[in-house]
Amino acid sequence: MPSYVRPLSPPPLPRYSLSSRARSLFAVLGIVATYPKSGMPGLAGIRRRLRATSTDPSAVEEDFPSVSYSRYDAEDFEILQKIGEIKFGEDAPTTVFVGGGSSIRLYAAKLSPKQARYQPGGQRSEVLCLREHTAAAADIGRREWAAYTHLGADDFSPGPTNSEPENFLPILGAFVTQTMDPIRDTDTSVWTITRLQDLNKDAISLGLEARRLSLSLEEISRILRQISNGATQALLRIHEGGLAHGGIDSSSVVILEGDMSTKKERKMITSGLSNLGYTAKLTAKNSKDAYPFLASHTLAAAAGRRGLEKDTALAASVARREDMRRLGVALLEIALCASGVNTLDWLSQEGRTPSSIGSVVKLGDGGEGIRRIKNSAENARLTVSDVLGEDGWKFLGILAGMEEEDNPFLKLSMATRHPYVKY
Repeated sequence: MPSYVRPLSPPPLPRYSLSSRARSLFAVLGIVATYPKSGMPGLAGIRRRLRATSTDPSAVEEDFPSVSYSRYDAEDFEILQKIGEIKFGEDAPTTVFVGGGSSIRLYAAKLSPKQARYQPGGQRSEVLCLREHTAAAADIGRREWAAYTHLGADDFSPGPTNSEPENFLPILGAFVTQTMDPIRDTDTSVWTITRLQDLNKDAISLGLEARRLSLSLEEISRILRQISNGATQALLRIHEGGLAHGGIDSSSVVILEGDMSTKKERKMITSGLSNLGYTAKLTAKNSKDAYPFLASHTLAAAAGRRGLEKDTALAASVARREDMRRLGVALLEIALCASGVNTLDWLSQEGRTPSSIGSVVKLGDGGEGIRRIKNSAENARLTVSDVLGEDGWKFLGILAGMEEEDNPFLKLSMATRHPYVKY
């Protein structure tokens, strides 16, 4: 009998994969953990059914010519268990990017050693996370993989390379199959592969852990500087690559190395960005030219700047500035969560939460929103003011407080060299 687990009789997952930390992450992401009553079909069977029933079997292979799905295939995996689902319109809001009825289903899986064509490191025995992007959400999967391979390509060449981009949560590969529960035989899903252990790597959870451990303000400040450095470098890489992220929030800022277990591990903390499913191609003049990415005017419209379909340069500038504003707000949210009880009590008294503080910071407000939050925090003698310090507030002001006429690329480059992140 093969050493891997057969999909028709899945055992319980390893305990770490359904720990309280993972369940709390599901809550943050709006994922409702679900478990099948019976065994789940193997992906190889789905692939065979697709080949047998599709009116155009080549359609999957040519799903989008400029997006390579070459690292893995459906036959390379055996599903262990379904662990969650994000339903747009229910668990996650329906947006201009994803229609209601779409979903992203999460499965724990293992590589099948006898079938896998690509087996880096110890992944043949590692429990992985497969994300099945169904219906309109399939474009999220396409953009995730297209952006990741683009950012890892030498000199941003059109074709993917074997290099992994720094400061990004690893995406191990992608492939296309028939949808698990298709309404039509031609319904297909885009799958992305990550490590299951990366489900609990968001920086906001690490900030909460820092508060629980009652670390010194000096150490919390250093950790926040480390997180800010990696996330800002990642955003610069995205913009240098001619893309805008489009979906930055605190859950997008992730920990790539180090943890809170020891002082040595805390000093090794490095961060980056994830959630590349809303990326836009900044130079595209229309949606067709941008595909599989979004067009920059779509992100500009989502940021409240509509009618820029004919002004690609201005739309790109707005998309970049909105990325920076959102990153600044995300880093501020992480700082608030890490700063102790008095900060959270103050937010509660103000009728706010860390995640709602961004409503104060408006695109193009010239830093007014950040200054208001800073003044309020200092007047209330909040811990967050001591944690961030003057350099921290100035750094956040660069990211989230640009004037309309400011050059976002120059400002972001300035942020990556700011004394706050050059600790």
